[in-house]
Amino acid sequence: AHGHCAMPLIDEAWLERLALALYEQHHCYENYSFLAALLLAGRTLGPKHWTVNLIADILLDVANRKALGRPRSRNGMTQKIVNLTRMQLAWAREVAPHTKTLHQISLGISYGNAYVNRMHQSVLALREMAETVCAANLSAEILEDYCAIYGESDEDASRLRQWADSSSGPFGAMFSWQHWEVELSDLCYSDHDRLSLDLTFRTMRDALAAGADPASITPC
Repeated sequence: AHGHCAMPLIDEAWLERLALALYEQHHCYENYSFLAALLLAGRTLGPKHWTVNLIADILLDVANRKALGRPRSRNGMTQKIVNLTRMQLAWAREVAPHTKTLHQISLGISYGNAYVNRMHQSVLALREMAETVCAANLSAEILEDYCAIYGESDEDASRLRQWADSSSGPFGAMFSWQHWEVELSDLCYSDHDRLSLDLTFRTMRDALAAGADPASITPC
């Protein structure tokens, strides 16, 4: 059994390994696996831990891609994208402001900024679903950060500025960290998702307690 003082550190290390396994092999996992990991990490380490943000970002990427893809199912997509985007905005604003200025560099090539890129992706997804007011409000929210990374003359920055001119106010209410589970309560895509979520959560929770290899929970 884990010692009482050591348990938080052991739990944190285990959940970090789980989050990284989900990130590195995201194509191997179903939506309910991400949701179960999100709940377990949030309940164990708190909603502001970086593992929770990483998993939420993966979920937002998937939602945005579903909205932008063809063929696509738009049923319920708007609220999923809005709530996950609000969480990312709150994370960058309140928890880790430095993420707004970090540059992604791989093999000497700059890929811009992960946070700004994801927010821009959300704008495009909302516009694709004809949610023009939401997209305009988000454009206004991220315009300054986008221009700080890519410059005022960037083509996408010009489009964001044009869309932001139609903004009617803030991009939704402030994300509530205290009620994060309620904020993120509607991320299932099907009844199968909902049925599998509870079982997967229990499996992950038991694996955490036993110290089992996180990567073996839902193998490819």
